[in-house]
Amino acid sequence: MGWTAGYPERFRFLDEEHAEIGAMLAALRSVSGPEGEENPMLVSRRLFKKIAEHASHEEDLMKKYDYPEQELHEKYHQHVIHSIELILQLFNRKGMAEHGAAIARHIENKMSEEMFVDHLFAEFLTGSDLRE
Repeated sequence: MGWTAGYPERFRFLDEEHAEIGAMLAALRSVSGPEGEENPMLVSRRLFKKIAEHASHEEDLMKKYDYPEQELHEKYHQHVIHSIELILQLFNRKGMAEHGAAIARHIENKMSEEMFVDHLFAEFLTGSDLRE
């Protein structure tokens, strides 16, 4: 899956966050034990926090630059985050370890949808005369 939305250079940090989320998903897929640093619950919590943080960064820029689809994009963020939050709440430590790969695929699918929507925002930022 391509994890870049094609943001202009000055907003490249958003694509870097996408790549970090992708790496975290790969880590969740490979988690096998319920203990220590590889605890799937810890990995999934860090992943969820990163996704929410990334959405906030995008939303701040949408407000700053008067993105015309801001409200819809924010609603979509809420949908994605709520969906991921629900799936993570359904699994305890044991279930997360047993089903980590399937959970990662679910989250990856949601993030793929998010990337599709992010392309629209990236196009807006690319085509606009943005002033600081």
